Amino acid sequence: MESMDISSLDKTCNKEECIFAYKIYDSCRQQDCLILPVLNLNGTPYCDHVPITFNNSLTVTPEIKDVRPNNIKRGYFDIDIEYTFNYNVKGNSAAAGPKKSIFPKTVTLFGSKSSDVAIVTNLPDFKNGSAFEPLSQSLPYVIVEASVNFLKFESVPIAGSVDKNFLVTLGLFTLIKSVRPVNLIVKSSGFCKPEKCVDPSDDVCDFFENDVKFPFDIFNPPQK
Repeated sequence: MESMDISSLDKTCNKEECIFAYKIYDSCRQQDCLILPVLNLNGTPYCDHVPITFNNSLTVTPEIKDVRPNNIKRGYFDIDIEYTFNYNVKGNSAAAGPKKSIFPKTVTLFGSKSSDVAIVTNLPDFKNGSAFEPLSQSLPYVIVEASVNFLKFESVPIAGSVDKNFLVTLGLFTLIKSVRPVNLIVKSSGFCKPEKCVDPSDDVCDFFENDVKFPFDIFNPPQK
């Protein structure tokens, strides 16, 4: 489903309303081709004497390690992120199996001026165990999104040994955002009314004729 058709409960309503939201103060995107050592789960380099192959089990887990004010640019913050890539390798050795690679990255984003304002709420999203944690305005919050693609493995000879170390080449796409909780005035058309749910259908012709958009692009060669 490409879009959600939601209508307003009040067709005559068109006014400004105050909402509480996380405003994006700055963001960046990065497309990195990474060549990283293949590591065992304990962090030691993986070595073997036989070739290895990828078994299509790649995941990425970003972790925000630190957020700190930039020493030069006022209102900017340095953000340390560590991406951990987990995957399985196949080979003829017992050493094959779950492996990982790690990529550290630091970016600088605008996060506005810090303040000593504290915000507390009983919303469950901000609950830590049995206690509600106050929101702080001293640092911006950071949102990291990531997607990764496997590209290739390559081996690196080890001097004086039949074993080899291995490198993995990965394609990383990532979005990084700095946000703060704010009160915003927005244009509102009132409360929304979701459309009626649609039951699943096994009629492929009905799906093709009613849900698949006509591919005009394939009949019109792109212009220069």
